Amino acid sequence: MIDMTFTDLIRKLIDERALVTVGASGNELHGMVTAFDGEQKVLTFKDKGEGGSWHFIPLSSIRSIGYDSSVDGVFCYIDLFKK
Repeated sequence: MIDMTFTDLIRKLIDERALVTVGASGNELHGMVTAFDGEQKVLTFKDKGEGGSWHFIPLSSIRSIGYDSSVDGVFCYIDLFKK
């Protein structure tokens, strides 16, 4: 997708219910972005793991977002700043 904005990406992830990986190096969560609150600048993420916790991720905690769409499907990861 050419000229994709952050808003375009988030809408696409929500609309397609794409699998998203949050975290890195063994501390990863797999799930989906279910909402974005632009006023509060927070993503809502639903963990697909046992118990399926909800996570509210402030944009200020996100270091980078990677997105790839291929014939194998959509892959997205959200890398967070380490605290």
